Amino acid sequence: MFDKTTTLVGRGNAVLYQVYYQGKLFQNQITTLSGNGRRTRSAHQFAPFPGVPNPEVPTACSFYRERRVSREEFYNALESTLREYRVLDEDACSWSGEGTFLPEVVGGLDACRAHLEESFEL
Repeated sequence: MFDKTTTLVGRGNAVLYQVYYQGKLFQNQITTLSGNGRRTRSAHQFAPFPGVPNPEVPTACSFYRERRVSREEFYNALESTLREYRVLDEDACSWSGEGTFLPEVVGGLDACRAHLEESFEL
């Protein structure tokens, strides 16, 4: 369904990742390896689906600054953020990637950990 390409660009310090749906651009993402264990990523998302009036107009953009951390540091920060923003357990990691609520999943930090650990095994 989705065709993906990954290309090393620039001076070998950036990765261009593109996702196509039926030959049309769905996502364009650039990740810059900025040094010292850090990377910066920006992405543009499009909606190249039947019935969308202007599929060439971006529907979303994102920008991330990332750094390498230990597994323990990551989960501690996740737990702290869930608590700080008062995210209800039923809202944490209990939704599909398509935005559908998964009633069979009991949400919360343990659900997030299980989901992430499972995805690392793919």
